[in-house]
Amino acid sequence: MKRTRSILVGGLALGALLVPAGALADSTYCNTDAQACMNAHRAGSRIYLSITTQRPLDRYTLCVDGARLHCKSFAFLVRSDGTRYSRVLWNRNFQSEGYVRYRARWRNGDQTLGTLTFRHRR
Repeated sequence: MKRTRSILVGGLALGALLVPAGALADSTYCNTDAQACMNAHRAGSRIYLSITTQRPLDRYTLCVDGARLHCKSFAFLVRSDGTRYSRVLWNRNFQSEGYVRYRARWRNGDQTLGTLTFRHRR
């Protein structure tokens, strides 16, 4: 399990270095206790919030807190190696509240899988 975790965290950290130049600041966080990595990145005018984990989870709740808190539940997809992942288009699922600092929090039940912050300009 330790080897799998280090491959997951190392691979995702390397992936974070390959994010395009228009990427958001403070956009990647890996929680080794929860065995999960979260990422926020910009592709043109779209913002994607993603999570990858080795834990056998089916669903998670993503809450985005700007001026107000908005939460939605999403399903994980499973890769052939058993890794769970999900990528959510923020622009489609959450309301923009202008240029403020947003906090995205991924949860599974009572456990917080991870939290990261990002800014968005209209």
